[in-house]
Amino acid sequence: MLPCKHTEKYRFFLYPKKVDKTPLIMQTALELSSQPDIKLIVVSLGGFDEVQNYTLAQFCQENNIKHIYFKNLAKFPHGVKQIKKYDIVIVDTVSRKPCEAELIFDISFYRWMSKQVSASFVLVTQEPRSFVEQTCFGDLPITQIIYQD
Repeated sequence: MLPCKHTEKYRFFLYPKKVDKTPLIMQTALELSSQPDIKLIVVSLGGFDEVQNYTLAQFCQENNIKHIYFKNLAKFPHGVKQIKKYDIVIVDTVSRKPCEAELIFDISFYRWMSKQVSASFVLVTQEPRSFVEQTCFGDLPITQIIYQD
């Protein structure tokens, strides 16, 4: 089952540190790219683990899926012009611990983005829902929570 409804153009994948969402993003991208008449792009945001970013970029290249990387999260709104022509934008976000100060900035940015564009937020976590609701993630309109062991 694909995370998010087909009608949502932007799909933000969020996760706390130590949870690897890259395989889920790859699976989702592969399934969506196999659908006819869908233009898909995968966007990596922020200061990523270089190995994970390379893995995702390599996967996209091998499967003819467009991939773009914004090292600075603040540049993403300007980059929206570059990705307007795509039907679906899968956004791989920065991994943060729930207590990190940077997460508060990230969450405020994602909240702002959710008001600008049709977006869904998929949270990949190992934590129970009650924990998620008590963190900054609880401030977002989370569309789906996927639990990983």
